[in-house]
Amino acid sequence: MKASGVRRGRLDLDLRFGEPQQGIFLKRLNRFLVKVELEGREVECFMANPARGEMLFRPGPPVVVQASGAPTPGRKTSYDLLLVKQAGTWVLVDTRTANRVVFHCLKERKIPELAGYDSVAREASWGKSRFDFYLSGGKGEAYLEVKSVSLVEGAIARFPDGVTERGRRHVDELSELARRGLGAFVLFLVGRDDASVVTPNFSVDSRFSGSLLKGIARGVGPLSCHLICRPEGVRLGGRVAILAGGCGSPPREGCYQLVIELRKAVRLGHPRFNEGCFPAGFFIYTGSARRNLLQRIARHLATKQKKRWHIDYLLASPHAKILDVIIFPGREQGECVANAEVGRMAGAVVVRNGFGSSDCRGSCGAHLYWFERLPRRFLKRLPGFSG
Repeated sequence: MKASGVRRGRLDLDLRFGEPQQGIFLKRLNRFLVKVELEGREVECFMANPARGEMLFRPGPPVVVQASGAPTPGRKTSYDLLLVKQAGTWVLVDTRTANRVVFHCLKERKIPELAGYDSVAREASWGKSRFDFYLSGGKGEAYLEVKSVSLVEGAIARFPDGVTERGRRHVDELSELARRGLGAFVLFLVGRDDASVVTPNFSVDSRFSGSLLKGIARGVGPLSCHLICRPEGVRLGGRVAILAGGCGSPPREGCYQLVIELRKAVRLGHPRFNEGCFPAGFFIYTGSARRNLLQRIARHLATKQKKRWHIDYLLASPHAKILDVIIFPGREQGECVANAEVGRMAGAVVVRNGFGSSDCRGSCGAHLYWFERLPRRFLKRLPGFSG
């Protein structure tokens, strides 16, 4: 592969593949090995991406591969898998390519937030982590970690699609770097062009999601953009909103909704709401924060926390799980409006009057609604979930 800005056809490419070939995806054999039909024969290809990708790696879609080049000792495959087509969109699944195109764009100053750094170096160690890039000069020193995102449903990109302790450690150490006054950035590179928002995958890895929100609140710079992928190569596309807060600074105030699954009926242990059980099913809780919005949500995601708000008692149950978080940036007065919209949905039930609404400025009976089945508005945000 080589970086190139030469126009060929209708698309300027930041990185052009070397002699790509198209085939058909047949089967994923393990984390890094897939089987592809190429020119009428089955071949095994290396895939530099350990993501689960249940929705992406199914038999039948077109793929793009390229020969791996000179033989490497111990390597058993002759091809690398680069792109997979899903819902009419080419998706980059090779994380090495993602980092190469980011390196090219950093050198060419195509990422505005990072254009003030003069020097770019790959793979820099700090603490217990190795980050993808070290930037220096001009604006000082900075560390950048790139997270490749391939999971998109309904224009919402989510990361990760599996538990990532390594990713959580990266974010925690970026937070420490920011605390020390160094530049610290995480770039979510969406390897496709059909996403408008990128968000942490709360239901898959709440620990990573909580660390990310706390890190952003403490000064870690969240960046996101998508790639335009073609069989001949890829190009950096436009910016993607993060946490529905737009492409600039993350939201500091506003309201939010927690989508919660309760797998077994429980008693809460709260003196006001301890009579009877909260039934199994789905709950939508609406809250707000005048400041420190992301810290508030991160607190809800924490596995252990002091019980301060009504919702803490429900989330403390081992049978409760946050499936999604929806953020409405802006002033907190939108809390009652968002809550009322949920209350008007078919099947909405107030389990306990006054729950979560003790400081409500409107006429809400409660800020928690129960549903036997999750309403479509929330269900369609959860890829592969059928509750």
